[in-house]
Amino acid sequence: MLKQAIMKDAVRKYYVQALDVNGSTFQKRFNFAQSLEVIGQYCEAYAQAKAALEILPTSGQAAALLESISAKMIEEMWADMENNSEKDLTRMCMMNFAAGVR
Repeated sequence: MLKQAIMKDAVRKYYVQALDVNGSTFQKRFNFAQSLEVIGQYCEAYAQAKAALEILPTSGQAAALLESISAKMIEEMWADMENNSEKDLTRMCMMNFAAGVR
């Protein structure tokens, strides 16, 4: 557990340094997204993959990565809801509906 936490911190630290020093490029954002996905940081990975796709909108690799991360986020969300009560699930559905999520 400690090793994983150290690895997460290191991934963020070194990629943020690279972005600060050399600016935002497609490859840096894409690699950062891949690294974050590997360590299970799906929300951050999604943001980085989306940033990479904004830099290079024609990238099939970035589009596929974004789709993969999105699927993992949904999987994780459903797994987290497994032990929720009916009231919790109804509340979440109503919040999603209000937010326009279909």
